[in-house]
Amino acid sequence: MSAHYNQPDPVSMETLRLRGAGVPLSGGGRLFGVTAEALAILALVPLAAAVVGSLGVVGPTGGYVYWWGTARGWESLARTMAVAAPAGAMAVLMAWVLVASAVHLSPRWAVGIVMAACLPLLVPSSLLATAWIVALGREGLITGWLRQVAGDCPVVLYTIPGAAAVTALRYFGIAALVLLHARLRREGEWPASRVAAIPPVSAAWHLELRADARPALAAWLLVTLFSMNDPIIPGMLLVSTYGTQVLIQYSALLNPAGAAALAAPMAAVGAALMAATVLAGRDLWFAPSEPPAPVRRPRGLFGRLLAALAAAVVLALALAVPAAVLVARTESPAAIVRALADARDQAWQTLYVASAGAAIATAAAAMLAHHWVAQNRAGARTAVPLVLLNLTVPPSLLGIGMIALFQGAPTAVRDSAVPLVLGYAVRFLPVATLLLYALWRREPPDALLAARVHGVPAWRAAWTVTWLPRRAAVAGAALLAALFMATDLETSIFLAPAGGSTLGVRLYTLIHTAPDASVAALALGILALTVPAILLLAAVAALGRKEGARGA
Repeated sequence: MSAHYNQPDPVSMETLRLRGAGVPLSGGGRLFGVTAEALAILALVPLAAAVVGSLGVVGPTGGYVYWWGTARGWESLARTMAVAAPAGAMAVLMAWVLVASAVHLSPRWAVGIVMAACLPLLVPSSLLATAWIVALGREGLITGWLRQVAGDCPVVLYTIPGAAAVTALRYFGIAALVLLHARLRREGEWPASRVAAIPPVSAAWHLELRADARPALAAWLLVTLFSMNDPIIPGMLLVSTYGTQVLIQYSALLNPAGAAALAAPMAAVGAALMAATVLAGRDLWFAPSEPPAPVRRPRGLFGRLLAALAAAVVLALALAVPAAVLVARTESPAAIVRALADARDQAWQTLYVASAGAAIATAAAAMLAHHWVAQNRAGARTAVPLVLLNLTVPPSLLGIGMIALFQGAPTAVRDSAVPLVLGYAVRFLPVATLLLYALWRREPPDALLAARVHGVPAWRAAWTVTWLPRRAAVAGAALLAALFMATDLETSIFLAPAGGSTLGVRLYTLIHTAPDASVAALALGILALTVPAILLLAAVAALGRKEGARGA
């Protein structure tokens, strides 16, 4: 660094801290802040458009009076929660067994096991439902074997408990993440309990079971929220939730405003669940950004084997069994190749829209996350957290809002992939923003401050201090957003242009029209296309950890 850079500028350190480390002090910095605030509000426009459109339905034609002035809407809400609430409970139970077993191995193994539990989140809901239909449906492999062994075998998959169980298998990774985070923060308490000679039973009760209560409640609320807004799994298992009714109103009755009138109050329920989640897990979300280093509790060989077995059983149920039944139903590897060849147009469309949507969402998320971190350090308020509403509302509501916004657009734009790409970006913007915010809030707060004091040019500081340490995080956010978009179905159903459906839509359609062998082959093909992206995401995450350790 030159002598010029070593000379502090006349701005005092205290003044810079009060202005917020990381917030540029120039007019361009103020413009950046205003742009970020405007972008956060702009991301809510599709939601507002859907709600405004729902108010235009008057009379008994599918509006608010039709749904909520009678028992129709309340019955739909009750059936939805009858699936979502037990799904949350099952997911928390599975996650607790998995995490309690994994932390007895080592922190590294625990993190890897919980990351594996999150893999069902990265495949389409329709793929998971297809796998269990092939396994336990009326003509399923396991159902047929049970009939041969025990004679009459009732099919329980097409029931509310069956839909709740399959939904829990998709979302239990969220609960595992919450519980693991809470466990790792408390691992240092166990050596202290031994020093204080606290009996093991008492320590287990207070440091595990009771201490897990609030994180478990937060995890249950989160899984219930995501299960409530997933209409695909219950719909494929013939359980009618509010999502099923929304699709009927939109697709069969061509009444998007009436569909929005049903979905809008569900958005309020989702926002309430998210608020309760924040309240229940406030010790986790608002704790210091750097948790204490986890301390491994010594275990004997038998204890480690038992823990590994319990973790393996849970992961096998969630991952190995669905994959195995799809393989068993598929006629041959050549059938997978044929299925992908027949779906090549949908595959290219999926790659195109997911790439474009991820690029837009990641660029916007980087701006929002940077501004959010800077405003938090300055003790100032920001509108950025409002974008999280798009994570809590029904995907159908965002899709209907995008349709309303593009209603007056030129035909060439309205009938293109533009609404779908922007719909993806709006829906998954909160995911990328949360990820980047969680990573960047751990950065040293005085890095840009020091560069400013020593007179480093803004462009050099932006490149060396801001971009280089963050590039792996941005790449990871882009890959994660692209994976979610490529495996999305709900948004695609509403916004995919004619002749431009995605792989998720094709799989969802085949489940009603094609033999099980063809459906299983396409499902395995989609899984085969997803695996390299997941491995690339893991590699980027590992690179990011190395860069973070090097920077520390």
